[in-house]
Amino acid sequence: MDLNPIIDRLKNNVAIFKLVGGSADIPSAEERLLNHPAAFVLPLNEVASSNQLAFSAISQLVTVNFGVLVAVRNVSDATGLASLTDLEAIRRSVKTQIMGWQPEADFEPITYVSGGLLKLSDDAVLWWMDSFTTAYYERVV
Repeated sequence: MDLNPIIDRLKNNVAIFKLVGGSADIPSAEERLLNHPAAFVLPLNEVASSNQLAFSAISQLVTVNFGVLVAVRNVSDATGLASLTDLEAIRRSVKTQIMGWQPEADFEPITYVSGGLLKLSDDAVLWWMDSFTTAYYERVV
């Protein structure tokens, strides 16, 4: 799945992000996370159903899972509670923009799957990943 439409949608519609990119952008962002909050759209996995047709024709529903990794840093309080408050608002903005939206015409609307804390780094950056899913049919006739 091409994740660029999702990256573009977040870039254009979630104004709070200083940086939105893909997996290739993470290493450089970690080195200079002055650009926060930041979001990175990552492929997680694809799972295909069994073929629904006979003979040499193929029709499979392919479920695509992707993640939106968010990096938030708020040094205004030592407890990290400010980062959590920021995180909730950011996650709501992301969900509002992509849930129910179809990244391409032949894809099902995106739905939310789960979210979780990945790490809290030494420099007070909170890394959170929300995962989403969509699906399309892979056909060969």
